[in-house]
Amino acid sequence: LMGFLSITLVGCGDSSVKDTIINNPLSSTKEITCTRESKDEDGYKTTDTMLITTKGNKVKKVTSTSIIETDPEYVDFTVSFGEAFAETFNKIEGMEMSYAKEGTNSVKMTLSVDYEKLDPTQIKDALGELYDEDDSSLYNSKDLSFEEFEKESLEGYTCDN
Repeated sequence: LMGFLSITLVGCGDSSVKDTIINNPLSSTKEITCTRESKDEDGYKTTDTMLITTKGNKVKKVTSTSIIETDPEYVDFTVSFGEAFAETFNKIEGMEMSYAKEGTNSVKMTLSVDYEKLDPTQIKDALGELYDEDDSSLYNSKDLSFEEFEKESLEGYTCDN
């Protein structure tokens, strides 16, 4: 199931965004919006949006929203499965996940991670056998740099300044 989460948090190489963050004074807070669109082999579109809040070079909060088109007959099942999956993440301090039906053929998945409240030890406890340290590298530290986040999560995204 961690692999399922990593679908939503996949790998932006926008150097102007990176330069702005790296050169910010430590007290400066910035919001960056990154987007990506893709299509699967059946032609269904997925639109991913990440709102990243940084302070200096550190990631403070990330809200990832995915609108996933699918066959209309699978929407309710996907939402039900997602809601059950989200229950586990919603028990973790600093994480909030939700799934909802979006129109007739789409599912909206939202995951918010507040790194200032995040307790990495709760993730391992909540996921138990499903915990994979490699898949969970973005959540092993409350002190995540923008460079680490960019490398692990923003591939294929276009980010604003």
